[in-house]
Amino acid sequence: MSRHPMRILLALDPFEKHLRPPESEIREWRRWFSESGAYVEAVHVIPWDPEPSEAAEHHKKAFDRLQALIEDWGMDGWVNPSVIQDRFGGRNGAVETLVEVIGIRSIDLVMMASRGRRWVSRMVLGSFSERLLLESPVPVLFLGTRAIVTELPPTVLFPTDFSGSSRAAFEVFVEQVRTFGAEMLLLHVEQYPGLITGYSLTGVGAYLPEVYWKIQKESSISEGESWVEYAKKQGVRAKFLMEECGSAPEAVILRTAFDHGVRLIGVASVRSEFEKLILGSISTRLFRWSRMNVWVLGPGAYGAILAHSSPQTSPGASPAPPS
Repeated sequence: MSRHPMRILLALDPFEKHLRPPESEIREWRRWFSESGAYVEAVHVIPWDPEPSEAAEHHKKAFDRLQALIEDWGMDGWVNPSVIQDRFGGRNGAVETLVEVIGIRSIDLVMMASRGRRWVSRMVLGSFSERLLLESPVPVLFLGTRAIVTELPPTVLFPTDFSGSSRAAFEVFVEQVRTFGAEMLLLHVEQYPGLITGYSLTGVGAYLPEVYWKIQKESSISEGESWVEYAKKQGVRAKFLMEECGSAPEAVILRTAFDHGVRLIGVASVRSEFEKLILGSISTRLFRWSRMNVWVLGPGAYGAILAHSSPQTSPGASPAPPS
């Protein structure tokens, strides 16, 4: 994996009101940017304007607002402002422009910092954030409304189902959190339904034997420990946790996050249709319920991984394209 300093694109709308994060979080950003040596560029995309004089005026106004916002956060010198004109137009032109910038400038991570309106609502209702998550060739970090910030090295959580897409996301997540000294909790939630609703060949309801769940649990523990060893070899302190539940694994994930003072949750979300993601995905429920930061490897980023490399996967976990 690459060991070059991270290149972060901070997608901002300087015209959005009430954008200032808590001071404690600003300090955390500065510490992360400084210690990791990351190159951070705050980018705002302005609409296409065929009139050169009006376009130049709009560009200057946006740049001045962006620069003032960065100075207000005390990040002048860490974050470089940049205003880009939408080159494509239409409903998704701004996203397509940003995706192009991500490729040209070799960006590793996109951060979404809009706090003016309830960002989860905007994301669910077909917003800029939705399209960017779907199309971005790199992970997107959505900033929570009340993220936990401590003076200690941050604790991050990566829930996994041990799928190929989760492994691909895990490897990228390990590389990126390594740069700011994070400690990782790898969590697997094993679902044991109270009533097994399987059916025998005769159509009669059948229970799977208890030994099946014992073998399944042992297999999950072994798999989890192998992932932890991978993280440690990459220089990330990691620990494996396994929890059991009958339903609602997202509730277990959030409880674990709060119990351990987690700063950031990392997930893979590779479904290609956002409606499916909204209706059934655990990662989406985390968006809705979590107050902390959520790092997501979406379908565009997963597709880029499959196109450019073969992620190292554990036995039995072969990557498949997004459905």
